[in-house]
Amino acid sequence: DESKLKHYEMFHCDFLVSALSLKQGQCPGPDRAQGFEAACVQSCTRDQDCPKTRKCCSNGCGQTCQTPDQAEQFGENI
Repeated sequence: DESKLKHYEMFHCDFLVSALSLKQGQCPGPDRAQGFEAACVQSCTRDQDCPKTRKCCSNGCGQTCQTPDQAEQFGENI
């Protein structure tokens, strides 16, 4: 059935886009945010809103782009 195929293709594409856009690493704890990262603002809503390997993380008051823990461990150039 053509409608089932279209549904599968749409789901499959959405899944691939989502999987490919996930950024590695874990958000640091809210208590580790400093400077703008600790501001009570909503500067992002998802990881894709952040540059390079930064992730959209909660700081306890808002959400900002932060360097994930894993990226810090491996010394990635952010």
